[in-house]
Amino acid sequence: MENRTHAFAVGIFALLLTVAMLLSFWWLSGDREAHAEYVVVSKLPVTGLNTEAVVKFRGVDVGKVTQISLDPASKTSILVNIEVTESLQLSKEAYA
Repeated sequence: MENRTHAFAVGIFALLLTVAMLLSFWWLSGDREAHAEYVVVSKLPVTGLNTEAVVKFRGVDVGKVTQISLDPASKTSILVNIEVTESLQLSKEAYA
């Protein structure tokens, strides 16, 4: 009976340690700041722009490019999806 108690205690300890490690990795690894998504329409070439590219506002990193695709409605436009810090309010008049 004593062996089962020790095995159970070791199992619970290992489980709690695993959960603590996973939570630590999650907490240390990510950016948990809220983001806003925008779609930028470009009629110019976006040569050199890649997904995961940094979006800067006045020289400060504020987000990243999440997707680049052709506009299905207009074959001459390129859609660039970006994700920026939610506290940064972009207007429709904003341009890059």
